[in-house]
Amino acid sequence: MTKLKLITLALVALLPGTAAAQGPISVADALFAQHDARLLPPADRTEIAALLPMSLQAGEIVSNIPGCAGKPMRASVAIADMNLDGVPEILVHAGNACTSGMTGASVWLFGKGLDGRWREYLNAAAADFAVLESRVQGWNELALAGRSECVGVWQHRSDRFVFSRTVTPEGRPCTP
Repeated sequence: MTKLKLITLALVALLPGTAAAQGPISVADALFAQHDARLLPPADRTEIAALLPMSLQAGEIVSNIPGCAGKPMRASVAIADMNLDGVPEILVHAGNACTSGMTGASVWLFGKGLDGRWREYLNAAAADFAVLESRVQGWNELALAGRSECVGVWQHRSDRFVFSRTVTPEGRPCTP
C-alpha cells in the first residue's frame, strides 16, 4: 500500500475566545464565520449547529454535554463534497479533554439526506482527521488519528461511517 493520499480541505479554526472579537450571535455564526454563504446557506448552518453538543457562552463555543457543560471547545469546520453529488458534507472537529477524553477532540460528519435534512454520519473521538482520496461506495474514506501511531480508516456503509482498518501514516497495515 502506498502513502495515504489526502484531499486538501479549507479548515477554519475557531479558538476559544476568538468568537467574541467577531461578534457572532449563535453557534452557527461562530462555527461558519469564515465560510462563504454560497457554500452553505444560513439555514443549513443553523440546522447543523443544532445537531452539535455545543452552545455559545459569552461569545465562546462551549460544551453542553452533561458533566462538561460550559467548558470551552476548540472548533474547526471543513466543507467537502465527499460523495460527489454536488452537495457538500460538513466535518466539524471540536472538543476538549472532558468531552472527548484523552484525544481532546471529536469529529462529526454531517450530510444532507434524501429528505433534505442534515443528518449525522459519524461522531468519533479523534485528535485529527483527513479526507482521503480513496473511495468506497462512492464516498471518500476518512482517516482519524488518535493517540497511537496508527490511523483509523473509516468508510461509508449504508447510512453511517464505520471503522474499516488501521494503517500507519505511510499507508501500510498496522499490526498490533
